[in-house]
Amino acid sequence: MIMTSIFKGLRAPLAVLASLPFALIGSVMFLLIFRQSWTIGSLVGLVMLVGIVATNGRDCFGR
Repeated sequence: MIMTSIFKGLRAPLAVLASLPFALIGSVMFLLIFRQSWTIGSLVGLVMLVGIVATNGRDCFGR
């Protein structure tokens, strides 16, 4: 609801929220393919990735 009121529509918030699963799936696949361990560092990296993807999506539709 907050994102809908900020963007004054439903299209941009759905696009931002739809991009998050793709980023998470890609990063998890990278960890599994290269047999990397799930450490605190990798989990912090996942949290940072979610923040970066959400910020980039917001900036793209915020114009």
